[in-house]
Amino acid sequence: MNRDERKERREALEDLKDGYINIDRWKRLLQRDRLFLESQAYKCRERLKELNTEHDELVNHLVTQFGEFKKVVRMTTGEAFKVPTRDIIEKGILEQDLDQYPKWED
Repeated sequence: MNRDERKERREALEDLKDGYINIDRWKRLLQRDRLFLESQAYKCRERLKELNTEHDELVNHLVTQFGEFKKVVRMTTGEAFKVPTRDIIEKGILEQDLDQYPKWED
């Protein structure tokens, strides 16, 4: 927001305090705010797309580096499960989640 915009906004608020509303001024201010918010929303959407792409690239790199599956052992029983590396990275694994994965076959 530049100096003129700040001045116009300040004057509009002072007019409002005095009980006077300049409809045209408020329309301009609201239009400017709407355009600003739309541009910021667009920038956020674009950044989210970039982050999703970066996330996918990182996960794929880690899967190729560490293998597609990891052997995860339940500490209480000693049972081993075949857990996708992607699930470990993206969701994290709790002990109660292990039952949904197949047993590890040696």
